[in-house]
Amino acid sequence: MSTSLTGTTALITGASGGIGAATALSLAAQGASVALVARRKDRLDDLAARIRATGGTVLAIEADIVDRLQATAAVEQTIAAFGGLDTLVNNAGIMLLGRVSLIEPGPVATELFTHIRPEILEASREAFANATLLHAEDIADTITYVVSRPARVVMSEVLVRPDGSQW
Repeated sequence: MSTSLTGTTALITGASGGIGAATALSLAAQGASVALVARRKDRLDDLAARIRATGGTVLAIEADIVDRLQATAAVEQTIAAFGGLDTLVNNAGIMLLGRVSLIEPGPVATELFTHIRPEILEASREAFANATLLHAEDIADTITYVVSRPARVVMSEVLVRPDGSQW
């Protein structure tokens, strides 16, 4: 049994595409107010319009979270706009931070592959040559599931992989 996210606020970094955008759509569909954070303002604005068109509450914040001041300002803007912050989805780029819930996806078809060095890309292609790729929406669905559990349920780690994949 899931819990409605109405009355909660989620801040999603890397929200301009892929897993971040899919997660924002999923959380907003469950009733959460969402703060979208990314560097590409035009894509944030497009996503915000999509969320508003379905009745969602959204705030688009252009920020590069690598910059500590911009990251802090994004959190402050979110709290000022929505009165608090319940869920943080650290999705921008590759980040190694502390965790509350760790969701480890199998190979995912995202645009991250367009941002990595050629030798790493080639190694990834070889490693996942026979794997079925997950979609951004698969991960977004998992994130929505984790954050919509009743408060008494704590999920600390989730492994998501395609059915039957060998990797």
